Amino acid sequence: MRVIGVAHAMRPMFYDWLSYYEPIIPQFIAVSHVIADKLQQFIPHRQPDIVVRPYAVEVKPALDRRYSDQANHSN
Repeated sequence: MRVIGVAHAMRPMFYDWLSYYEPIIPQFIAVSHVIADKLQQFIPHRQPDIVVRPYAVEVKPALDRRYSDQANHSN
C-alpha cells in the first residue's frame, strides 16, 4: 500500500501526525508554499519529498471566477 501525506492546514496536530508517520510516507503534498515550508521545519531531511500542489487538480491560470459578496447574503 502506498501512503501519501497531505499537509492541508496550519494546525499543529497535522504536522505532528505527518512527522509521526513520516517513516512510511514516500511523498508529501502541501497545499501552499507556506505549509510546505512549515512541514520542512518538522522533517527537514525529507525536503526533497515535499511537493506543493495548491489545488490538487489542474486549474487554468486565467480561470474566470465570480465570487459572491457576503454582504448580499441573508441568513
